[in-house]
Amino acid sequence: YAIDPDLLEEVPADDLDDEAPSAAEEELQKPLSPSLVAVDEESDCETASTATSRSGAVLLRWLEATLKRSLGDDTAAESLTMCVDVVLFDGTTPINEESLDSAVEMLRGEAVSEEVLVEFACHAADLIAETQ
Repeated sequence: YAIDPDLLEEVPADDLDDEAPSAAEEELQKPLSPSLVAVDEESDCETASTATSRSGAVLLRWLEATLKRSLGDDTAAESLTMCVDVVLFDGTTPINEESLDSAVEMLRGEAVSEEVLVEFACHAADLIAETQ
């Protein structure tokens, strides 16, 4: 939408420089107290990692490369690989048969060839066996 410049109010440059920082701005400029920093460090230690394992990353790289060749569409391959990453490695539970089945069905619904699905399922099953 176009804005009519006549409707805008002009603020003199002098007024902008004269304003004192607000209480909130002053609070943000203060350094953190050591006790707050210690609490932040402790809470980071308790955070569970949601990063994909090294073996999972290898599986996902293989899947993306295979989907790029199979589908001939790099963007679709990357998107499907991200979806599989979320389904298999959601961070709450280790990869398992149920998540593998969900990933395979999702890929099947996106017209991925059965040959790719079978090979993917075999590689993922090997990964499941490693994690148990």
